Amino acid sequence: MDTQERIKELSSLISQLPLANYSLLRALTAHLILIVQNSNVNKMTMRNVGIVFSPTLGIPAGVFSLMLGEFNRVFNVDELEAHGEEPDGSPVRRNSRHYSDAAADQLLGLAGRSLKGENHAVNPDCLLLLL
Repeated sequence: MDTQERIKELSSLISQLPLANYSLLRALTAHLILIVQNSNVNKMTMRNVGIVFSPTLGIPAGVFSLMLGEFNRVFNVDELEAHGEEPDGSPVRRNSRHYSDAAADQLLGLAGRSLKGENHAVNPDCLLLLL
């Protein structure tokens, strides 16, 4: 399975979570991205965050890295911004729509999180080894 298929499958599985669980996972992931973005100060790189939180949450390291590194695609953030509406009523974007409508990101100050950048890029080869 290539990385694109893994992201799609993970997104589908996460979208099936109950809304409360989905919201908590999304907010926690967004907060952990902020921690990784400040790794030059706190020394919590994506690897270090994974070492601490992957076993704590019971999520395999490869899956956890994929959630952090591909946050926008796993949680369908980009699709909601592009479409604005769910034209097909797809259950894959259902939780993302409810989460977005609740304005939880704005309330918690978690908007605009992404690990895109030179220092935090996810190496697909590492993900394959971890998975």
